[in-house]
Amino acid sequence: MAFILPPPDHPSRAVAALPVRLGALGRARRRAAAGAAGFALVGTVAAVLAVVGAADARWHLPPLARGVALVSALAACGVLVRRLAAAARLPADPLAVALVLERRFPPLNDSLASAVTFLEEDEGDEGGDRGVSPRLRRAAVRRAERLSERYEFSRIVPRGRCLKALAFCAGALLIALPAALLDTGRAATAAVRLADPFGPHPWPARTGIELVAPKAFPARLPKADTFELQFVVRGVLPDRATVLFRLHSGEEFEEAYPLTPADPRTPGAVPAGVSPTGPLAVVTARLEPARLNQNFDFRVLANDADTGWQAVAVVPPPRLVPLDGRASPQLHVTPPAYTRQLPADLPDGAGVIEVPAGTTIQLRAAADVPLARAVLAYQGDRSAVERAAPLAPLAHPDPLAATGAGLLAAAIGADVPLELSGDAKVMHVEFTPAFSGMYAVRLTDRTGLTGVRLVEIRLTPDPAPAVSLLRPAAGRDPGLVVPTATV
Repeated sequence: MAFILPPPDHPSRAVAALPVRLGALGRARRRAAAGAAGFALVGTVAAVLAVVGAADARWHLPPLARGVALVSALAACGVLVRRLAAAARLPADPLAVALVLERRFPPLNDSLASAVTFLEEDEGDEGGDRGVSPRLRRAAVRRAERLSERYEFSRIVPRGRCLKALAFCAGALLIALPAALLDTGRAATAAVRLADPFGPHPWPARTGIELVAPKAFPARLPKADTFELQFVVRGVLPDRATVLFRLHSGEEFEEAYPLTPADPRTPGAVPAGVSPTGPLAVVTARLEPARLNQNFDFRVLANDADTGWQAVAVVPPPRLVPLDGRASPQLHVTPPAYTRQLPADLPDGAGVIEVPAGTTIQLRAAADVPLARAVLAYQGDRSAVERAAPLAPLAHPDPLAATGAGLLAAAIGADVPLELSGDAKVMHVEFTPAFSGMYAVRLTDRTGLTGVRLVEIRLTPDPAPAVSLLRPAAGRDPGLVVPTATV
């Protein structure tokens, strides 16, 4: 089969030049328009999130303001999405691009579109006659090519608009992304608050408050007892924390406490159960019962942290009541044998007990509510016993005796549990006090409320015996005897 090339002036030679050029120009125009719309859309979203988020973080914008910002942003994004869709539909075929160029450059006067049409027709029938002479077709094509050299067809490609949109998008992202990465939690909150302006989405506080005591709310405070409040402030520490108190009678007052960063390496600086990570300050406050003698609420404020109102009920603590028609506590004492004293009952409800050292005391009492536990606790100083107890086993070569001595030493002055009855209201205990001083009967009910009844125990020591020497008597009996004498 012979291979025949068309003559140099054949119109098909121009097919590889003008239509290809116009097609590439159309595709570049479509990409630039789509890029401009896409960059503008991304930049608008980033700018809105950055500006509205920063304003919301600074001033905590009301829901209405966030709603207006959301509607405005959606309207702008809708316009840009329409532009993006329109850019994606821009035609890129040579004839459509030629018509666009003729509208842009009127002197072309349909020459470009006619040349493209002639070239496309000639490409299909190898120069066949379609009513227009080949010479006229070639002349039209050459004229279009000459005219195309006079104009800058690339001006229909919106490169400038695309570059401006790219710069705007890059600037918005350079502002929004670092701010979001520095605090992802607050950035996410800002986005959620903008997307749902009327929803319950509070800002995360930069400062946190952890209530250590009381732990559970609503709390219960024994009447006439001191209210102990302990809390930990974390994060950004202000100069002070404020505690607001609101009595149910309507009276209100507040207390301010300075915040000093705690050193976790210092023993006791951080309460047990509190994580020592990050900067924190520990506040411990005690308020006298005269100031909080009725039900009240309190809240702790520090920087942007707020615990909200916490309820505390001031209620009567568990207390002793008569048992079998007799006042509590009921005491029966058994003095040690060396005293030759008989066991006896002490007056019911006695608050002071004076007995010889070594006396065994039986205590019975009743509470007004069911108890979870009851103990008898020595209120004096046990530090000497605590320091000496570890040394008690050293004096015994027998391992069993050494172990027992250590246990006995540790039990001196320790809390004595009271045995409760089936209804958990009656209690009794038998013990031998080791120290003179104040003892507390601690009654804890099933809600954790504790009442205290104090009893003073005075231990009288065993008096030293008085010894008198009768014989030999000075002045009556000789001071010297012989070795064989009987004394």
